[in-house]
Amino acid sequence: NIDYSKYSASNSDYKESEISRIHTSRGDAGDNKKPRLKPSDVDINIPETGIINENTHVVIIANSDYDEGIPDIPVVANDGAIFKEYCIKTLGIPEKHIIYEADATSGKLQYGTMQRIIDIPGRFPNSNLIFYYSGHGYPSKSGDAYIIPKDGNPEFIQTCLSLDKLYSQLGDAG
Repeated sequence: NIDYSKYSASNSDYKESEISRIHTSRGDAGDNKKPRLKPSDVDINIPETGIINENTHVVIIANSDYDEGIPDIPVVANDGAIFKEYCIKTLGIPEKHIIYEADATSGKLQYGTMQRIIDIPGRFPNSNLIFYYSGHGYPSKSGDAYIIPKDGNPEFIQTCLSLDKLYSQLGDAG
């Protein structure tokens, strides 16, 4: 049995008691309530620079709600959303240049999001790309590292995204 919690890419010291159950958001199923976090200092008063950065594209993947067997990471949903706000307000990146995936599945991540990344240079020559991931990762016995999608399972490594593959595709996109 694998202890997934030690492979978390987020702050594993975050205490359940710090989650505010007063504020909730609707889940994908409509009635499914998810906890919302109390804002930290960096979550409020995000600086607005007024700059416009048309040559930068951003991919944000924030996997916080995992399928059975892998613990959820409540802080990740907030991390992804706040990073998106910083990209828009502080870095001046148009929202249409941001790919935001919350709880990306293996298929969506490997065949949807990655294909969109590969297409960016052809559609937007001389553009920059920022890639942001927050969620669980997994080091295999061979030493390779993987991103765990919402429905991923390190016991079936083909359901996870290899960082080597990711880096190669990001390099090809640049």
